[in-house]
Amino acid sequence: MPGSKAEAARQRAQQARKDRAAGREDPRVPVTVLTGFLGSGKTTLLNHILSSKEHGMRFAIIENEFGEVGVDEKIIAQQMAEDGNADGGKLAAELNRKTEDEVIEVMNGCICCTVRGDLVEALKRMHKRVEKFDAVLIETTGLADPAPVAQTFFVDEEIAKKYKLDGIVTVVDAAHVEQHLDDEKPEGVENEAVEQLAFADRILLNKVDLVGLEKKEGVEVAVPAKKEGDDVAKGEGAVEIKQNVSDMGGVRDEKKAEEELARIEKRIKAINNHADVFRTQQSEIDPTKLLNLNAFDIDRVLELEPEFLDDDGEHEHDDRVSSCSTVMKGELNVFKLQNLIRSLIGSPESAGDLFRYKGVMAVKGCEDKFVFQGVHMLFAGSFSEKHQWGEDEERECRFVFIGRNLDKQKLIKQFEACKAEDLLRFALGAKVMANCSGGRVKGKVVAHWDEGNAYRIELADRDKTNIWAPMDHDMFVKAV
Repeated sequence: MPGSKAEAARQRAQQARKDRAAGREDPRVPVTVLTGFLGSGKTTLLNHILSSKEHGMRFAIIENEFGEVGVDEKIIAQQMAEDGNADGGKLAAELNRKTEDEVIEVMNGCICCTVRGDLVEALKRMHKRVEKFDAVLIETTGLADPAPVAQTFFVDEEIAKKYKLDGIVTVVDAAHVEQHLDDEKPEGVENEAVEQLAFADRILLNKVDLVGLEKKEGVEVAVPAKKEGDDVAKGEGAVEIKQNVSDMGGVRDEKKAEEELARIEKRIKAINNHADVFRTQQSEIDPTKLLNLNAFDIDRVLELEPEFLDDDGEHEHDDRVSSCSTVMKGELNVFKLQNLIRSLIGSPESAGDLFRYKGVMAVKGCEDKFVFQGVHMLFAGSFSEKHQWGEDEERECRFVFIGRNLDKQKLIKQFEACKAEDLLRFALGAKVMANCSGGRVKGKVVAHWDEGNAYRIELADRDKTNIWAPMDHDMFVKAV
């Protein structure tokens, strides 16, 4: 009965408070739940916590992906290895199978409902391995209602004896939170963005630097850098992807930004007046402000939702929202991907239905992994020196789309069409006509797949200027 469960939960919480006051150590493993809507910055926060040298803590990670293909675990496991946190680096290829290890991936559903049983079983199996760890960090999907996840630590007796819920941290995308709070859901379906705020013990108002931007028209592409000893110019449409491919440019109106942030904070406080709110960029915050705080208050939660411990109810997702994903063996042409994303977010209406899109990819001609992140009309992609392809690692491209009313087959087909060509039309030394800003100019091919571009061309001018042609297409390069 919910009443007896509530009383038992209150008694455990009361005893824990008495033990803390008496200086007695709680033997249970603390658990912090990281939640927040799609693209808010949860994985970025998790990586900051893992890479921080200040707390000296050791963690076990449970990563929940909504789709069938994992993307974030490719970054998290490597981050753990680089920062000396357990054996994370060895686990990248086996995260979805090795639930006894320090990183666990729960795939293809939300741990608040469809794969909640997997969470319970994983916690039970991993306990002996992690009982001496400082904490378990659970990153939910962006569509998860945190209430059923939190409920797990009170309604299951074995879990309640071995783990304690230390707190729920909600990451908020300041640039998009209001449209998600205002989203009209079908009858009987809860608004996840509201629930994530209501149950939070700490709130990160993230991406504050993107609020108040007067957006530039078009997509910004980084200007190519000169190579040592070379004069590399930008051909028509050429991409210098060693830096960033992004559309997050714009001029920030500070007064407007502060007014918008104050309005957003007021809305957040109207939903949850108990949680501290921290303004952040790139989810950067001192981890000690989020961890080991004994912040979760069962009495407050039961006051907010009296049937919180009734585990007979089911959380309903908006069935218009789904995901599709692919793992494409081979390498990508980034310029093609950039054009695809530009077409998908061509209008506010279409971009509004594309909640989240992200990938970790191999780019033809580049050794580093290309990490791509997108939320509605904002996207950014860059190479990370921290994430490189191993000598024995098969080069591939993983990509996930999450949104409303997705045409899944079409999206996957369009993404796979971004694959780089195996054979190019023009051999090294071939005479070509390159499309430059002033028109077609004669030149010769001097390199294939140079920094992600299909051709590097030396123009037949006095300075022998070098330019890039990003695709093997007549719009960039033609036969003489």
